[in-house]
Amino acid sequence: MFTGADPERAGGLTILELRATDVKRIRAVRIVPPATGLVEISGDNGAGKSSTLSVIVTAFGGKAAGPALPIRQGAKEARESVTLQDAEGTPILRVERHWTQQNSYLDVERIGHSKIVSLEAYLNEKLGPALGKVKSMQGFLDALVGAGLAYDPGAFPIYKVLEAAAKLGVKPPATPQVPPKPTTPAPLPIVSLAHVVAAAKRDPGKPEGGTTHKAEVLLVERSLVELGYLNKAWVDGSFGTKTRDAYRLLQRHLGYSGDAADGVPGSHSLTWLGLKTQNFRKGD
Repeated sequence: MFTGADPERAGGLTILELRATDVKRIRAVRIVPPATGLVEISGDNGAGKSSTLSVIVTAFGGKAAGPALPIRQGAKEARESVTLQDAEGTPILRVERHWTQQNSYLDVERIGHSKIVSLEAYLNEKLGPALGKVKSMQGFLDALVGAGLAYDPGAFPIYKVLEAAAKLGVKPPATPQVPPKPTTPAPLPIVSLAHVVAAAKRDPGKPEGGTTHKAEVLLVERSLVELGYLNKAWVDGSFGTKTRDAYRLLQRHLGYSGDAADGVPGSHSLTWLGLKTQNFRKGD
């Protein structure tokens, strides 16, 4: 959403085109909003609806807003691009991000102009020279969003929804208030690799429901449920045969086979599971 009651008079920018390849659950997507500004994003669970919306957030927010693992499972790299236009429909800016297994890259282009010098000139034109120097591409995006020249991705595109509702004579619900993000997120609990390996080897031989390291196994089981590998009925803190079968399936989906996919957690798969769900982080 744009600052001010009228986004066009406020000088806000709108999306001209959005592209993404191998980002989160997305294989490939290209969206060019119609004149109404309304784009329906629909599909089954897991089809990539949330991933498509997150492209807007990560394009501008960078590492602070990006997912822990932005590259789609099985892909080697991910790319996304958002092109913005002004109220007259003139392309103004293009934001491109590129992730590899080792690094991430950002490029911001003022279309038809040179790089950093032109970006600085753009902000000075809109905000005045008191803004100071643009020291990085990310610094430019932070200033752009913070000053209200671009939209708030979390509210996009609510003003268009309100306009459409008014034309149909439908009274829309009140805009929900988004709670502020905590400045210091709570640290993730640690799951010891040694503990869950011991549980995976011992618990199947115990009486049903027997546990070795219950609290840590519960975190692993809940993560497996969240990703669809385990039925929630088997979440009991015991790394029994059902949990090992679920973990074996996870290992196979990560590309392991044979003895490497035996349902006993390994360092890479446990790290991946914790990062993917953000439910824990792997310890020794």
